[in-house]
Amino acid sequence: MQCSPPETDEIKNGGFLNKSTEMLKKGFLKPTIWVFVAIFLVTVIIGYWLGTTLVISQNANKTIFPKTMDKSEARVITLLEVTDLTDDQPQLLSIWFVYLTPGSQPRLGFTPIASPALVDNPNNHLLKEFSLDKDRNPSADFINSLRKFHIKSNGYVVLDQMGAAAFINWFSGKDINQHLALENHSMTEYGQILRGMCNTFPQISEKGISEFPWSRFLPDHINVSLPMSQVMDNINFLTTAIPPQCEMVPLP
Repeated sequence: MQCSPPETDEIKNGGFLNKSTEMLKKGFLKPTIWVFVAIFLVTVIIGYWLGTTLVISQNANKTIFPKTMDKSEARVITLLEVTDLTDDQPQLLSIWFVYLTPGSQPRLGFTPIASPALVDNPNNHLLKEFSLDKDRNPSADFINSLRKFHIKSNGYVVLDQMGAAAFINWFSGKDINQHLALENHSMTEYGQILRGMCNTFPQISEKGISEFPWSRFLPDHINVSLPMSQVMDNINFLTTAIPPQCEMVPLP
């Protein structure tokens, strides 16, 4: 199923999330933090996102929200970060929409929907509405509650803290059992992770990467609604010969 990400040629002045995204976008366009270069892919998980100092794009002259984004080819993944999937009812820590747009200039976009770090965010009530059904999947009521954003998602990925750390460390070439620096789940911490990840894409596209040990983490620490063939397609998108440019994408 193909999907259409939100329009990215203009950020509206109203709305908490659009203001937050505008702040992050300004940070992306600052070249100073970028001098020490790219690496880490999802090391590439984004150095220092200190409010307005978050930088994802390596080229400060390129607009963060290009008008030429190929909406017809974009895939949208709903990313849910939880405490521990082995718990009966883990706590939801954050909600993201992730956009994968292939093409001659591939793009990887992020929209933060809810997180305790987004103070006064009107969508944070969704964090308390999260629950798993008897099959250990996000409940139908919760998935339906995300439809108010009018974003057509191709599926969801639920990562607990162990699964997220393993996946990010795998991209960065670190020990997959290493602790992930998300103690407060602040935008600063997410920024460091995302920028580090996006910085790593060029290195991975050049040198390649080993296969992720899925059997160790599915389904106890990573749960996906997509067939594994689509999961692998999405991984291949991140490790393509043309590394994707990372962007913050506002809600429509």
